[in-house]
Amino acid sequence: MSNIYKYFSVNVDSEEKRIIDSSDILDQKLEKISDELEEEPKPWLTENFYETDGDENPGVEGLVRDEDGQTEEYVDDGGGFDSNPPIADEETYDDSAMREEMMGHLQEEIDQMRSEAVADIQAELDTLRMQAREEGQKAGYDQGFAQGHAEAMAILEEEKARLKEMEKEYDLNIQAVEPLFVDKLTSIYQHIFQVDLSEHRDIILHLIDTTIHSIETGKNFIIRVSKDDIGFVTMQKSKLLGGLNEVTAEIVEDATLQKNECLIETEGGIFDCSLDVELEALSKKLKLLSYHS
Repeated sequence: MSNIYKYFSVNVDSEEKRIIDSSDILDQKLEKISDELEEEPKPWLTENFYETDGDENPGVEGLVRDEDGQTEEYVDDGGGFDSNPPIADEETYDDSAMREEMMGHLQEEIDQMRSEAVADIQAELDTLRMQAREEGQKAGYDQGFAQGHAEAMAILEEEKARLKEMEKEYDLNIQAVEPLFVDKLTSIYQHIFQVDLSEHRDIILHLIDTTIHSIETGKNFIIRVSKDDIGFVTMQKSKLLGGLNEVTAEIVEDATLQKNECLIETEGGIFDCSLDVELEALSKKLKLLSYHS
């Protein structure tokens, strides 16, 4: 993985921003060395000069006297001064050599300073790079966590809303389906009663018996049945009236009635206990229960 960070991928506070100028650091150190060199004594510039008394000018002779105070004479051979003047006993200084030596020392110090400055700059850059990487990683982690949390919460809210909508749709479907179920069950009952149960002769007896025992007013009954049921119902008269005290019943044939149809007349009114009427009542009860639920 590369350790190089692009400036636009690192967020740095403008108040904490630092600019490193290596040229500025090097100039400051060179200026310091120059000041130190100016303060150091330079014996090579003063050792060959003679001290004088104030403003006295020693002249040329004074400058060329030997150790005994005698003036050295130089003979002009027509070519100027003697090409082989006597060598002075005192040590002489070579300015060019000294200058080269100083420049060499100065260059060494400059190179050392440059190396130190580069090392300092590199160390500071590494520190800043490490700090920026840590801050970038932390900022990226925090940002990623916040973004992931927000996305998860958004998905959760979306799923809750979708579930609520599904429950609402389910309730609506149930409300719409219940009447259909009632109609279907009613048709099933009708089919069973009219096709299968209608063949059982006991069904009419059950209808008559249930109706008679539910009548609270009247003691005299006229039971009207169809031609198909008159014989069987007459045979079961004693069974129908069993348990009823002081009740009289007359069974008559009614040509307007169909099989499994029956009318019971009392002092309080006429009760229809036909099979189709019972089925219709059952259907109404089922629909009523469906409405209340």
